[in-house]
Amino acid sequence: WPAFYVALSVAAIVVAATIWLAYAYAERLMALLGVTGARIVSRLAALILLCIGVQILSSGIKGLALGIVRAAVGSS
Repeated sequence: WPAFYVALSVAAIVVAATIWLAYAYAERLMALLGVTGARIVSRLAALILLCIGVQILSSGIKGLALGIVRAAVGSS
C-alpha cells in the first residue's frame, strides 16, 4: 500500500504543477493558441464539465432510487 500512496501523491503533485504552469504562462498560451484555439479549448472544457455534472446527477438518481427500493422492500 505505501507504493500506491506514494504514486498517488506524485500524480497529485504533477497535476498541481501542470495547473500552476498553465496559470503562470496563461498569456503566452493564449497567444500561442490564438482566438480559434482558445474557443476550442473553452468548449472542450465546458463539455468535460457537463459530462462530470451528468455523471454526478446520474449517480445521485441511482442512489436515490436504490434507497427507495430498499426502503420499500424492507418495510414490507
